[in-house]
Amino acid sequence: MVGRTAYLNCTVSRQMDNKVFWIHRRQNMILTSDDRVEVDESINIVVDGLPKYDVIRTARENLNTYMLIVRRLVLTDAGNYTCLVNVKGFPVQPSKDGIIVVMMPPYIIQGRTTQTVTVD
Repeated sequence: MVGRTAYLNCTVSRQMDNKVFWIHRRQNMILTSDDRVEVDESINIVVDGLPKYDVIRTARENLNTYMLIVRRLVLTDAGNYTCLVNVKGFPVQPSKDGIIVVMMPPYIIQGRTTQTVTVD
């Protein structure tokens, strides 16, 4: 729903020193690099003490999970987000897409809604 928070997870095995990126496909923008947010502060606005974009890394054995957090959803946040592992010296970069669907509740347009109807 508009205004809420979305979460996408990407779990990488045997990451070693390779970088993991979250990319917003429609805007063609790198959002995070490993556990750091890469977007400019003018885009990653802070409201009520929390940034628009955040990433949390959790590690367990040889697995690293990168949770992308998108707060205060707006319609332009909808779309494909790609988790990509930049493997040094390897021509193919493993990736996986996640989709955020932003829903907006219906509303009534007061000026175009008849309150009284007269019939014969």
